[in-house]
Amino acid sequence: MQPLNRKFYSFRADANALGGHLEEPCEKCIPTLAPVCLPAVGGVAMARSEAFTLDEIVRISSAYTRVSGRQHADGSASTLITAVVEGVNILEVVTARRVVAQVSILVPEKGPLQISLIGSRFEGLQLAGRECRPKPNPRQEWITRDPKSGNILSSLIDGLEEDGDPKTSHGGHVVQIPGFGRIALGEVRLSGDSVQLVMIRADLGCPVKGGVTICCGGGGGSGDN
Repeated sequence: MQPLNRKFYSFRADANALGGHLEEPCEKCIPTLAPVCLPAVGGVAMARSEAFTLDEIVRISSAYTRVSGRQHADGSASTLITAVVEGVNILEVVTARRVVAQVSILVPEKGPLQISLIGSRFEGLQLAGRECRPKPNPRQEWITRDPKSGNILSSLIDGLEEDGDPKTSHGGHVVQIPGFGRIALGEVRLSGDSVQLVMIRADLGCPVKGGVTICCGGGGGSGDN
């Protein structure tokens, strides 16, 4: 039996494989695939989606998500958030064999939030038909976060190694592709006591306009004062 004076920890964690909206050529929502949300008391939640296509604009072969959270005897709490998408294809311009977003959060009884993004990766990423190899940002492998800190936007990657293509330009994790739009890779947002990771965020700016996210997950939490 657990002691009645044990402190409560309220978990927050969610993940989804795909989502977004289209503005042109017709206005419609892209269904959110494999969405999961962790109960406030912790536990495990999972979801899976098989092959999906929307007007041949966005396609995936399969996807799954998983979130779990647990409070430990020493008063700490841990959360693991995973989203995996296979066979990504956005307008034949952005393709990947496999994309993985994984966020591990440790909240000690005393001390700052600790976040690990190890396991997150791109496999077989191609942009505009050319293979790209994201360069890991070593500062993002393990993050110590003070809840009183302000909002921070960063990335898992520190640029791309790719076959030269004068039609494709990028600065850090953001890539501009003429005739397609702009994508952000491995985007990490830190806000107070929470974190969000979006592996692919596409801003379509061609005859097809809209926004698409691939592999999104994050969370945080808070305990009794």
